[in-house]
Amino acid sequence: MSGHDRYCLIVDDSRVDRSKLRKIAKKSCHDHKVVTARSMQEAMEHVRQQHVAIMFLENDLPDGHGADMAQALEANDKYENFPVVLFKDNPTPFMFAKAESTQNVCGIWDKSDFTVPSVERVVEKHALPAH
Repeated sequence: MSGHDRYCLIVDDSRVDRSKLRKIAKKSCHDHKVVTARSMQEAMEHVRQQHVAIMFLENDLPDGHGADMAQALEANDKYENFPVVLFKDNPTPFMFAKAESTQNVCGIWDKSDFTVPSVERVVEKHALPAH
């Protein structure tokens, strides 16, 4: 891995969904490598160790809610502008309310919204530039 690589990070605890979303991201995260994580803890390891340009974060994870992680990132000066797309099957009004109050959340998606064109659009518009 080169120091100039940028990464799209997919965070989902379901192995099947992670695999499906990874395939979509590989087709749409141009100029980015795609990595996956099963939990928020694993996701933070990637964020600290690699140049993650954008994170696609499932809201319901074994170690917490993605919306809470997005808020924690925003509260940290080092990650305050870190772009996050939250997703889940059938997002709830509570998830929307919490996520919309977080500046670094650049999308709130149902898992069915995770398509090549939608990922391409959000990556093009919001992914962090190379170092």
